[in-house]
Amino acid sequence: MDDLLIRGGLVIDGTGAPGREADVSVSAGRIGAIAPRSERPARRVIDARGQVVAPGFIDIHTHSDFTLPLNPRAESKIRQGVTLEVVGNCGFSVAPALPGRAAMLREYLASSAPWLPFGETSFADYVAAFPSTALNVILQVGHNTLRLMTAGMDNRAVTGDELATMERLLAEALAAGAWGMSSGLFTAPGAYADAAEIHALARVLRRHGAAYSSHIRDEANHVTDAVREAIAVAEATGVHVQIAHLKLSGVDNWGGAARLLDEIAAARRRGLAVDCDAYPYDTASNP
Repeated sequence: MDDLLIRGGLVIDGTGAPGREADVSVSAGRIGAIAPRSERPARRVIDARGQVVAPGFIDIHTHSDFTLPLNPRAESKIRQGVTLEVVGNCGFSVAPALPGRAAMLREYLASSAPWLPFGETSFADYVAAFPSTALNVILQVGHNTLRLMTAGMDNRAVTGDELATMERLLAEALAAGAWGMSSGLFTAPGAYADAAEIHALARVLRRHGAAYSSHIRDEANHVTDAVREAIAVAEATGVHVQIAHLKLSGVDNWGGAARLLDEIAAARRRGLAVDCDAYPYDTASNP
């Protein structure tokens, strides 16, 4: 006997196929069968007629690492069907925080997470202390945070020793469970990084089979150059690159999306692992 039968819903299975009315049988937390009119017995039956039955949604770009420690039930996401969040985006992460630098990180993230109790921590200890949550969470380590831990807010290239420390901290975070590294080249101190710095860290990601996501350096008049900079990371290092919330800001740039998507498509035809994501709505806070 199955644990659950979801009867009569419109099944959207994520393959791109049209929705179809079907019954979904679940046992031991796994889907056992999808059939038009199931005769399989179940301990619990949910009448889903008039409703959509779909896999849980993946919210690929969030900053919920700032809120999940306070609200691990994540009701606002669960009620929208989200079952997995990717956090630590745009170069921002709350770990690692090296001795003597936790206050700097607290001040840096004060506008985003004034409620979090920042303290000295390795990424491994941060992962261990992260609460159990109602949804699954993928953690990333932020490039801005790594740079803050080494060069602070200095507008300059990192030294060899500073870069080596960033590489070590990144490797430790990946070993502790970080899925990859995000960058925020739009904001300081990430904006002070040159291509050599990003490529060096991307090579660490490549060695660990990890990924790189980037809030690129410009999303307005120089967005094409910024997209090409992200693609160059994949070309130089072989790492998978995710261009975050691809957009064209400024009315003068409207209508240029096809050109940007062509740049990404051309990179993929060359065999590069480059993807992008976009906001699922058509209204934002910038034009």
